[in-house]
Parts: sequence; C-alpha cells; structure tokens
Amino acid sequence: MRVQVFLFMLGLLGGYIPLHGQSVYQFSYRFSASPDNTTYYAFFVRFADGSGLMRVRYTQPGSSSPTVVETDMTEVAVADLDGKEDTSSLLFTPVNPRLITGEGRGLYTPPVFYFRYNQTSGYLEPAGVIRDVSSPLEMDPSTQFTAQWIDYGSLSRSLVGQYFSEDEDFYMNLFASNGRGLSPDEKKIRLFLIIVANINEPEIGASCQGDLARAQQTFNSIATYMGITVIPTVIAGNNYNKKAVQAAISGLHPGANDIVIFYYSGHGFRKPSDKRRFPYIDLRAKPQDDYLSQSLHLEDIFTAIKNKGARLNLVMSDCCNTPPEISNATGSKISPTKGSGVNLSMDNCRALFLSSTPMSLMATAADSSQRASSNNNFGGFFSYFFTSSLQGYCSVVKTSPTWDQLLEDTKTQTIAKAQHTYCDKPYIPQNICQQFPVYKIVFGK
Repeated sequence: MRVQVFLFMLGLLGGYIPLHGQSVYQFSYRFSASPDNTTYYAFFVRFADGSGLMRVRYTQPGSSSPTVVETDMTEVAVADLDGKEDTSSLLFTPVNPRLITGEGRGLYTPPVFYFRYNQTSGYLEPAGVIRDVSSPLEMDPSTQFTAQWIDYGSLSRSLVGQYFSEDEDFYMNLFASNGRGLSPDEKKIRLFLIIVANINEPEIGASCQGDLARAQQTFNSIATYMGITVIPTVIAGNNYNKKAVQAAISGLHPGANDIVIFYYSGHGFRKPSDKRRFPYIDLRAKPQDDYLSQSLHLEDIFTAIKNKGARLNLVMSDCCNTPPEISNATGSKISPTKGSGVNLSMDNCRALFLSSTPMSLMATAADSSQRASSNNNFGGFFSYFFTSSLQGYCSVVKTSPTWDQLLEDTKTQTIAKAQHTYCDKPYIPQNICQQFPVYKIVFGK
C-alpha cells in the first residue's frame, strides 16, 4: 500500500544500570544503480525519544583516504492515506549533515533508513535504506543493505575509532572514566520522591499506572547509580486523595543539599476564575466528590515545595489543562527498538542533579486550554518523552546537559507525537491534537 510520510520528531537514553531504550547499529549500504557504486558504512545511535546521531564513512572514487560525514537523525512517522499513524513502520531522516574528515567534494547527504516491526522479536528493526522520503517505502532490489545491532559490551575502541577520533567527546565519554564518585558529604544527599497517580480512574488509570512505574524506575535507577538515598512516597489507588498529597508536602523536611521531586499523573483542569497558566490537579478520592474543592493548583504545590529550601526541586504534572468537562485524548502506542544498554555518566547525572546553583523547575504536559494525550499501553506522551530524555541526558553519549535542553527535547517530541493524535472524531485535520508542554525554571532559593 502506498503511504504518506509525516515528520515525527522525537531525543535520548542510557545507563550503568542499563537503560534499554538507546539502540546502536552499524549499517552498510550501496545503491548499485548509482554511478560510483560506492559502499557506505554507518554508525547509528538511535535514542529512546526518537532523535539520533549517525556518522557515515566512505572512500570517494580516486581518493586514498576515507571521508566521514556526521548528521543528526530524526524520526518520521508513517501514516496511511487515511491519515492514521502506522506504528509498525518508522523512518529516520538526516538533518544538518556536516563534514568531519575527508576531501568533501560535493558533501554526501546520507539517505533515509526505515525500520519495521518484527513480530518475533517484538521490536522495530532496521529493514532497508531509501534515498529520501519521496521514495516509496520499499528498497530497490538492486540496493545492498546490512544492519548489525550492537550491544554496549561490543562497542570496542576499534569499532568506534573507525568513525570518531580519540579526542572527540563521543569517543571519550564511551571509554573514559564515568567521572568521580560522590564525596562523603554528597553521599548524605537524599532524594524525596513523591509520585501521585490516579490509577483507579476508569478512563486513564492504566496510562497513569504506566507513568507511575516509569517515574519510579527512572528516578530510582539514577539515584541508585549515583549512590543517593531515595525516600519515596506513592499516593495512588485507595490512598489517592487531596489530604494525602497535602500531608506529603507538609511532611517534607529536606536539607539544603537534598532533592525534591513531585510527579503527578491524572486528570487536570482549569478554573474559570483562575487565569494562571498551569493547571489544577484533580485529587478526588471518589468520582462524585467535588473537584473544585478536591484539587490543588500546580503553582501552589511548586511554591510550597520550593520554600522547603532544597538544592533542586522538580514539580511535574502529566494532565490536561482544559475546562473540566473535556476529556483526555488517546493516541497510538510507541513501538520500541531493541536497546543496547548504554551506560549512565556520573558527570552528566551530577550536572543535572548536583549543580552548585540551587534550582526549582515546574513543568506540565499541556499549555492553557490544551488536552494531554496518552495511551494505556505506555502512559502519557509527556511522561514518556520526559523520562526518555532524562535517561538520555544522563547517559555517556551526552556532554554538559542542562534541564532547559532536556525539557526542550521533551516539548519537541510531545508536540510531534500529539500531532499524530486526533482529539475528536471525525479523523480530519481540524481535530488533530495541539499539545505544547510548558515549563519554568527558577534559579536560587
């Protein structure tokens, strides 16, 4: 069947305690119908949030030394003629190719690679190469293509050295020390983790359960890797109510070097009389309870937590930001690729969680009057892309990460995924979801 292609931008993942969303491949390909009949070799890193990095090595006709071209890679979703997303296929297109080494006569622009769902493995796997997105999603029979999945243990210096020099950040991050461990004082740091999830809600409860599990796994894995003690509070199921949330916030007593994380997944709404940009979170214990009284505004939660005086405060919500009568939007699931288990970086974890500059951050899944989209198989779009980006920016393939970069990636990927979701029927362009995450960062205490 003929398909249409839509741009579907997504960002990154890794772990010493392996975090499996990041995939590493080596491709070789040759367009036999091309005049030079050149064979190209590619080192491709696919991040969990859908972005990628690739280096292509080849020898131009008449040259004795190889040329290396680097390019960012971007996910492109595939949709049928009805406009519905086909989650069994995925494209990766090159963005901003640049010459690294070589003569560079007529800079080579890398082609498009497509992945297809493998029913046996349960993953999206490389299936072919085409010249560009205008080509049919089928590889020419004369084209030669091979793909090798590479686990972290096989990322040898000799392999990576074919594409990166030893003084480049990517190479050094992979093979250098992961950074100094915590000092005796830093080992006393505590991470207070409050997760509030409306898992009993009939419509989105399964999605909230996925967000809860992913937030627990992500923050616990990073804290365990760093050697930081986690003090968890989970408000879900039968203890889900406003009083429990207020008690958890009131009971916080962090030290000046500690970390506080508040993560909410559930329904959110706006009150007509409150013009603030961020939403109220719905904390009703029972559906018949009054949502106007059984709710808290995210900014009020943020202020209360910030005033506790911790070094880092994260206040996050994955919920709608609409009038209360409007329901969540449901999108298609995300199909994973096989992760290579790339390690975390202590330096990157330290840059995000142990910065010498105190910081408080508040973020929510959707801007004023917008719905938050989710899928019961994997959770909220915003939660998925935030945790994926966080894991990626903590991994060894990133340098000098910042929360602003991380949240901008989360925002980009959430917007793109939402644009392949219909908020209402019929399935026409006018009903495509508009979801723009918003955040603010406050420096100092």
